[in-house]
Amino acid sequence: MMQMIHAACAHGQRQFDGWVIGKAFYGKYDGQEPVSFETQTQRMRQGFARLSTKGYGKGHNVVQGLELVLVRPSCADGDARGNACAGAFPGRHGCRLLRDRLEAGDGIRAAAEDSHGCLLSGAPHFRPDVLTFSSEGLKRFLKDSGDTNPIHYGETAVVPGLWILERLQGLWECKAAQGADAAPGRHDLPQGFHIRFFHPVYTGQPIQLVCSENTITGVCGGLTYFLLRTNNL
Repeated sequence: MMQMIHAACAHGQRQFDGWVIGKAFYGKYDGQEPVSFETQTQRMRQGFARLSTKGYGKGHNVVQGLELVLVRPSCADGDARGNACAGAFPGRHGCRLLRDRLEAGDGIRAAAEDSHGCLLSGAPHFRPDVLTFSSEGLKRFLKDSGDTNPIHYGETAVVPGLWILERLQGLWECKAAQGADAAPGRHDLPQGFHIRFFHPVYTGQPIQLVCSENTITGVCGGLTYFLLRTNNL
């Protein structure tokens, strides 16, 4: 997956500095690793863009896909921009939720009452866990991915959404492989991972993973920070 992230970051370098990811999709269609990449940008509305990266195998078939919906924080100003944001951030009106996300204010309450003893399809014995992101790990990710977005640097650095997605995808595959009859990395393909982000995550912040069916919810202090859904494509 890191190759796909690197390709997307290389394409969007500088032109999306300061933008945030509202939602993302990663598709794994084949067990092959991509050998070539193609990324396209679609400016959908003011302050709202989609970045689509395809990874091709040796036969020039698409083996992996990565799509990002990017939002410019300044879209929180004005009704027109707020309407553009609403499509990227579910739950509340886009501009207010974006402001909450950036300032860590009131957010969406986690509905975890029925999530005790989670069970992921294809991944028996998967239980809620705590996920943290270290400062050193952030430095390694930024180096490996080529991500130069300034919001990921400095004392108040925001953890990259793509790093969160990569960690969750790797965790899900590891747990799924434990209960799969097929060889690790070859089960249940093609597989899709859909994630939405509601609040920024910072280094050292403990995020509890609450799982139910094919979802993983990141929760901290009664707030939902992200929601990942998996499905067979």
